[in-house]
Amino acid sequence: MIMDRSVCPICGGGNLSKLSKRIYKCGSCDAAFSWNENILHIKSTADIYKSAIESVLEISGITDGEELCGTGIIISSDGYVLTNSHIISGSESETDGVKNFCDIIVAGRRPHETLFKAELVYGDSAADLALLHCPDAVGATPLKISWNPIKAGEKVCVIGNGKGEGLGIVDGIISDTRREISGRSLIMISAPVTMGYSGGPVLNSVGEFIGMVTGGREDTTAMNYAIPSLTIQKFLSEAKKKIKFK
Repeated sequence: MIMDRSVCPICGGGNLSKLSKRIYKCGSCDAAFSWNENILHIKSTADIYKSAIESVLEISGITDGEELCGTGIIISSDGYVLTNSHIISGSESETDGVKNFCDIIVAGRRPHETLFKAELVYGDSAADLALLHCPDAVGATPLKISWNPIKAGEKVCVIGNGKGEGLGIVDGIISDTRREISGRSLIMISAPVTMGYSGGPVLNSVGEFIGMVTGGREDTTAMNYAIPSLTIQKFLSEAKKKIKFK
Protein backbone atom coordinates (compact mmCIF):
# COMPACT_ATOMS: atom_id res chain seq x y z
CA MET A 1 0.00 0.00 0.00
CA ILE A 2 1.41 3.41 -1.02
CA MET A 3 0.76 6.03 1.64
CA ASP A 4 0.29 9.75 1.08
CA ARG A 5 3.19 11.20 3.07
CA SER A 6 1.89 14.74 2.72
CA VAL A 7 -0.87 14.13 5.28
CA CYS A 8 -0.94 12.97 8.90
CA PRO A 9 -1.68 9.21 9.13
CA ILE A 10 -3.67 9.80 12.32
CA CYS A 11 -6.00 12.73 11.60
CA GLY A 12 -5.51 13.24 7.86
CA GLY A 13 -4.38 16.84 8.29
CA GLY A 14 -1.76 18.30 5.99
CA ASN A 15 -0.03 20.64 8.44
CA LEU A 16 3.17 18.60 8.92
CA SER A 17 6.52 19.85 10.17
CA LYS A 18 9.84 18.01 10.37
CA LEU A 19 11.27 17.57 13.88
CA SER A 20 14.30 15.53 12.83
CA LYS A 21 15.55 13.43 9.92
CA ARG A 22 12.79 10.83 10.44
CA ILE A 23 10.33 12.36 12.91
CA TYR A 24 7.39 14.53 11.80
CA LYS A 25 4.80 16.43 13.80
CA CYS A 26 1.21 17.22 12.84
CA GLY A 27 0.08 20.76 13.60
CA SER A 28 -3.57 19.67 13.58
CA CYS A 29 -3.62 16.81 16.13
CA ASP A 30 -0.14 17.37 17.64
CA ALA A 31 0.89 13.76 16.94
CA ALA A 32 4.54 12.91 16.32
CA PHE A 33 5.45 9.95 14.12
CA SER A 34 8.02 8.48 11.74
CA TRP A 35 7.47 7.12 8.27
CA ASN A 36 8.39 3.46 8.54
CA GLU A 37 6.91 0.00 8.17
CA ASN A 38 4.99 0.43 11.43
CA ILE A 39 3.15 3.58 10.40
CA LEU A 40 -0.11 1.75 9.78
CA HIS A 41 -0.14 0.53 13.39
CA ILE A 42 -0.19 3.99 14.97
CA LYS A 43 -3.30 4.40 17.12
CA SER A 44 -5.40 7.42 17.92
CA THR A 45 -5.50 8.68 21.51
CA ALA A 46 -9.03 7.29 21.81
CA ASP A 47 -7.92 3.84 20.66
CA ILE A 48 -4.94 3.83 23.03
CA TYR A 49 -7.23 4.72 25.93
CA LYS A 50 -9.70 1.99 24.98
CA SER A 51 -7.01 -0.70 24.72
CA ALA A 52 -5.23 0.18 27.99
CA ILE A 53 -7.90 1.43 30.41
CA GLU A 54 -8.84 -2.02 31.78
CA SER A 55 -5.26 -2.41 32.99
CA VAL A 56 -5.15 0.87 34.94
CA LEU A 57 -6.53 1.54 38.43
CA GLU A 58 -7.01 4.49 40.74
CA ILE A 59 -4.90 4.14 43.88
CA SER A 60 -5.71 5.71 47.24
CA GLY A 61 -3.63 5.56 50.38
CA ILE A 62 -5.66 6.47 53.46
CA THR A 63 -4.23 7.30 56.88
CA ASP A 64 -5.74 9.23 59.79
CA GLY A 65 -8.70 10.06 57.56
CA GLU A 66 -6.52 11.73 54.92
CA GLU A 67 -6.28 10.38 51.39
CA LEU A 68 -3.38 10.52 48.93
CA CYS A 69 -4.37 9.66 45.37
CA GLY A 70 -2.41 8.22 42.49
CA THR A 71 -2.56 5.65 39.72
CA GLY A 72 -1.63 1.97 39.43
CA ILE A 73 -0.89 -0.40 36.56
CA ILE A 74 -1.93 -4.06 36.56
CA ILE A 75 1.21 -5.94 35.54
CA SER A 76 0.15 -9.50 36.29
CA SER A 77 -3.07 -11.49 36.03
CA ASP A 78 -2.18 -12.74 39.52
CA GLY A 79 -3.44 -9.41 40.85
CA TYR A 80 -0.18 -7.47 41.15
CA VAL A 81 -0.27 -3.73 40.61
CA LEU A 82 2.65 -1.35 40.04
CA THR A 83 2.61 2.20 41.40
CA ASN A 84 4.92 4.89 42.81
CA SER A 85 6.34 4.36 46.27
CA HIS A 86 5.83 8.04 47.15
CA ILE A 87 2.06 7.52 47.03
CA ILE A 88 2.18 5.08 49.94
CA SER A 89 5.56 5.69 51.60
CA GLY A 90 6.58 7.18 54.89
CA SER A 91 5.83 5.34 58.09
CA GLU A 92 6.23 2.44 60.41
CA SER A 93 5.94 -0.83 58.51
CA GLU A 94 8.58 -1.38 55.84
CA THR A 95 8.76 -3.75 52.86
CA ASP A 96 12.16 -3.92 51.15
CA GLY A 97 12.92 -0.24 51.36
CA VAL A 98 9.42 1.24 51.07
CA LYS A 99 7.69 2.31 54.25
CA ASN A 100 3.92 2.06 54.23
CA PHE A 101 2.22 4.80 56.21
CA CYS A 102 -1.28 3.96 55.02
CA ASP A 103 -3.90 2.45 57.27
CA ILE A 104 -5.64 1.27 54.10
CA ILE A 105 -4.56 1.06 50.47
CA VAL A 106 -7.39 0.69 47.98
CA ALA A 107 -7.50 0.36 44.21
CA GLY A 108 -10.46 0.71 41.90
CA ARG A 109 -12.00 2.39 38.92
CA ARG A 110 -14.96 4.71 38.52
CA PRO A 111 -17.84 5.05 37.65
CA HIS A 112 -18.70 1.75 39.30
CA GLU A 113 -16.94 2.71 42.57
CA THR A 114 -15.49 -0.78 42.85
CA LEU A 115 -12.71 -0.73 45.45
CA PHE A 116 -10.11 -3.45 45.97
CA LYS A 117 -8.13 -3.61 49.19
CA ALA A 118 -4.43 -3.70 48.32
CA GLU A 119 -1.31 -4.70 50.22
CA LEU A 120 2.24 -3.46 49.73
CA VAL A 121 4.41 -6.51 48.98
CA TYR A 122 7.65 -5.09 47.56
CA GLY A 123 9.19 -1.69 46.95
CA ASP A 124 12.21 0.40 46.09
CA SER A 125 11.98 3.97 47.36
CA ALA A 126 15.12 5.06 45.46
CA ALA A 127 13.46 4.07 42.18
CA ASP A 128 10.05 5.33 43.39
CA LEU A 129 8.46 1.97 42.62
CA ALA A 130 6.09 -0.15 44.70
CA LEU A 131 4.36 -3.44 44.03
CA LEU A 132 0.89 -4.00 45.48
CA HIS A 133 -1.21 -7.13 45.59
CA CYS A 134 -4.96 -6.86 45.07
CA PRO A 135 -6.66 -10.27 45.48
CA ASP A 136 -9.83 -8.91 43.87
CA ALA A 137 -7.84 -7.96 40.74
CA VAL A 138 -6.78 -11.56 40.06
CA GLY A 139 -7.70 -12.41 36.47
CA ALA A 140 -7.53 -8.80 35.28
CA THR A 141 -5.77 -7.98 32.02
CA PRO A 142 -2.15 -6.90 32.61
CA LEU A 143 -0.38 -4.15 30.69
CA LYS A 144 2.71 -5.54 28.97
CA ILE A 145 5.96 -3.61 29.13
CA SER A 146 7.61 -2.68 25.83
CA TRP A 147 11.27 -3.33 25.07
CA ASN A 148 11.19 -1.17 21.93
CA PRO A 149 13.56 1.83 21.86
CA ILE A 150 12.10 5.29 22.35
CA LYS A 151 12.98 8.49 20.50
CA ALA A 152 12.62 12.19 21.26
CA GLY A 153 9.67 13.67 19.39
CA GLU A 154 7.53 10.54 19.49
CA LYS A 155 3.90 10.84 20.56
CA VAL A 156 2.97 9.56 24.02
CA CYS A 157 -0.27 9.25 25.97
CA VAL A 158 -0.62 9.04 29.75
CA ILE A 159 -3.56 7.58 31.67
CA GLY A 160 -3.98 8.75 35.25
CA ASN A 161 -6.17 9.65 38.18
CA GLY A 162 -5.83 13.42 37.87
CA LYS A 163 -6.58 15.27 41.15
CA GLY A 164 -8.15 12.05 42.41
CA GLU A 165 -11.21 12.66 40.25
CA GLY A 166 -11.03 9.48 38.16
CA LEU A 167 -9.05 8.12 35.25
CA GLY A 168 -8.44 10.24 32.17
CA ILE A 169 -5.94 10.53 29.34
CA VAL A 170 -3.61 13.30 28.14
CA ASP A 171 -1.06 13.28 25.35
CA GLY A 172 2.17 14.95 24.32
CA ILE A 173 5.60 13.93 23.07
CA ILE A 174 8.84 12.54 24.45
CA SER A 175 10.88 15.69 25.03
CA ASP A 176 14.05 13.85 26.05
CA THR A 177 14.81 10.14 26.32
CA ARG A 178 17.17 10.63 29.26
CA ARG A 179 17.22 13.27 32.00
CA GLU A 180 19.25 12.88 35.18
CA ILE A 181 17.02 13.97 38.06
CA SER A 182 18.20 13.46 41.64
CA GLY A 183 20.44 10.61 40.56
CA ARG A 184 17.78 8.87 38.49
CA SER A 185 17.69 8.46 34.72
CA LEU A 186 14.19 9.47 33.60
CA ILE A 187 12.21 10.19 30.44
CA MET A 188 10.96 13.77 30.03
CA ILE A 189 7.51 14.14 28.48
CA SER A 190 5.39 17.13 27.52
CA ALA A 191 2.04 15.53 28.40
CA PRO A 192 0.33 17.90 30.90
CA VAL A 193 -0.08 15.54 33.85
CA THR A 194 -1.33 16.80 37.21
CA MET A 195 -1.24 15.50 40.77
CA GLY A 196 -2.75 12.02 40.81
CA TYR A 197 -1.16 10.93 37.52
CA SER A 198 1.80 9.54 39.50
CA GLY A 199 1.99 5.81 38.85
CA GLY A 200 0.17 6.13 35.52
CA PRO A 201 1.41 4.40 32.35
CA VAL A 202 3.17 6.29 29.58
CA LEU A 203 2.10 4.71 26.29
CA ASN A 204 3.69 5.19 22.87
CA SER A 205 1.89 5.81 19.58
CA VAL A 206 0.98 2.14 19.17
CA GLY A 207 -0.23 1.80 22.77
CA GLU A 208 2.85 0.09 24.23
CA PHE A 209 3.75 0.63 27.89
CA ILE A 210 7.12 2.43 27.80
CA GLY A 211 7.27 4.14 31.22
CA MET A 212 5.46 5.28 34.36
CA VAL A 213 4.88 8.83 35.59
CA THR A 214 6.92 9.72 38.68
CA GLY A 215 6.61 13.52 38.95
CA GLY A 216 7.17 16.86 37.27
CA ARG A 217 8.07 20.50 37.70
CA GLU A 218 5.71 22.69 39.69
CA ASP A 219 6.25 25.80 37.55
CA THR A 220 5.03 24.23 34.29
CA THR A 221 2.80 21.36 33.16
CA ALA A 222 4.93 20.67 30.06
CA MET A 223 8.00 19.21 31.81
CA ASN A 224 7.13 15.94 33.49
CA TYR A 225 9.12 12.81 34.17
CA ALA A 226 8.60 9.09 33.77
CA ILE A 227 10.46 5.99 34.91
CA PRO A 228 11.67 4.12 31.79
CA SER A 229 10.58 0.55 31.07
CA LEU A 230 14.12 -0.81 31.57
CA THR A 231 14.13 0.40 35.21
CA ILE A 232 10.67 -1.11 35.70
CA GLN A 233 11.80 -4.43 34.23
CA LYS A 234 14.78 -4.56 36.60
CA PHE A 235 12.52 -3.78 39.57
CA LEU A 236 10.08 -6.55 38.65
CA SER A 237 12.94 -9.01 38.14
CA GLU A 238 14.12 -8.31 41.69
CA ALA A 239 10.56 -8.61 43.00
CA LYS A 240 10.16 -12.02 41.35
CA LYS A 241 13.11 -13.32 43.36
CA LYS A 242 10.95 -12.95 46.47
CA ILE A 243 7.41 -13.18 45.12
CA LYS A 244 6.12 -15.63 42.54
CA PHE A 245 3.89 -14.05 39.89
CA LYS A 246 3.44 -14.21 36.13
